[in-house]
Amino acid sequence: DGLRGGGSLDDEDLLPAFDYQVAGHMGLSNEGGSLLVPEPGRIAKPVGLGYFQGEDRFYQTLRDTPELAGFCPAFYGHRSIRGRRFVVLEDLTHGMREPCIVDIKLGTTTVAPEAAWSKRITHLAKDRETTTRSLGVRLIGAMHTGAGAD
Repeated sequence: DGLRGGGSLDDEDLLPAFDYQVAGHMGLSNEGGSLLVPEPGRIAKPVGLGYFQGEDRFYQTLRDTPELAGFCPAFYGHRSIRGRRFVVLEDLTHGMREPCIVDIKLGTTTVAPEAAWSKRITHLAKDRETTTRSLGVRLIGAMHTGAGAD
């Protein structure tokens, strides 16, 4: 059911982590952090700070774009957890016994122009060394939870 850790859903300090997170930042950082489960069928994703706030704006804009919204998890708004702003999204794995998860980055660059110079250098180098720059797509992580999955 995507829940781990036995935390109470009523206590925001004990919200369980999402079992199927295959990439991204663990814990909390300026860029985001671990996915939490505020209630069954939904996940909470921390909103990035500073220039990392773009994803937050994306989900807000998506509500007004029904042509695209049907291909994305439902957006249920925002929630404050542990003093941090989170977007609450539909858990597309809810109810699945053995989901197969993949995290893919789309686009030819993974860093915003207003990022710190040191961050731009490391991200642009990674973009050139991987399929990000050449193909505009990069597999970040994957998980198959079915029988015989290794």
